Amino acid sequence: EVRSLIGAGRKNLIINGGFDVWQRGTSQAAAGMGSADRWSGNALTAMSKQYDNTIGNILRCTTEGNSNQHLLRTDVELYEAGSTYPFIVGKQYTVSFKAKSSVTMSIDCRYRVGSQGSGAVFFTSASIGGNGIWEDYSFTFTVPANSDAARNCMQLYIRQDSDTLVVDIDIAQVQLELGSVATDFEHRSYGEELALCQRYCVAWQSNGNPLGTGGAISTSGARSALGFGNAHNTSNPVTWLELPVVLRNAPTLTVSAVGDFQFDRGWAGLATYTNMSIQALRSSYKTIALIGSTTGLNNGDAGVLDFNKTTAYLILDAEL
Repeated sequence: EVRSLIGAGRKNLIINGGFDVWQRGTSQAAAGMGSADRWSGNALTAMSKQYDNTIGNILRCTTEGNSNQHLLRTDVELYEAGSTYPFIVGKQYTVSFKAKSSVTMSIDCRYRVGSQGSGAVFFTSASIGGNGIWEDYSFTFTVPANSDAARNCMQLYIRQDSDTLVVDIDIAQVQLELGSVATDFEHRSYGEELALCQRYCVAWQSNGNPLGTGGAISTSGARSALGFGNAHNTSNPVTWLELPVVLRNAPTLTVSAVGDFQFDRGWAGLATYTNMSIQALRSSYKTIALIGSTTGLNNGDAGVLDFNKTTAYLILDAEL
């Protein structure tokens, strides 16, 4: 318990527990992962970034009125599938957070294979909240063995208890740490928190900032370079994006619209894309090759992958 008493640094196993990083945008109007990094919503009509003068950044979720549905989920990656590390079997861990809600909630934990499949719940809290004011909560549980060799994460759920009301619920400063005592929330620097999040998602946006100011890499001009490459043939340019950190896994690609990108060959002209995808053959978890479709190229033409609209964005997602 010495760690708990001294509040040692780098103790929080939750990434973005302070809701500082929002690469995909600062709000979403549907379930899934579309705003706060590392957090997924369910049974919600909205999730959004808010600010409280006494606490800092908070996540607000608006329920859709379904009972017994999880509102929020975050995953703590295990170092190897089937293991428990960074958790130690038989040791006590404490989850703590601040919440403001007019309805009661509960939390539970389980091992799962990303967001898929079932995993037995090994910890469930009693009902909490419902007073409509900011309150501090903490719960301690003992980590069991991971009985499934495929399970690659521990998931923490925050749930709405059997309530059909449509309400706003505010959550802040979520922490999961070794020990039986909840210590003060660990405030990591924004740069460090962003880098931790970028293992699971990296987003670029044009200078119109369509994703907001929550951490997406913004270009300084409407046609700033994303990556460099050449024409593989007369219609397929291949460009490489250098990532700020090593991704967890091979990513999926989401773009604003494929026509928002172009292959810029300088004096040879611009070629707008009609299709774009990740070329796994030439990619790694640190450098991603994007192959596009267009017309009018010469085999071997050197060029740059540009945005061609101020509303353009590109997201690489390697979430669990």
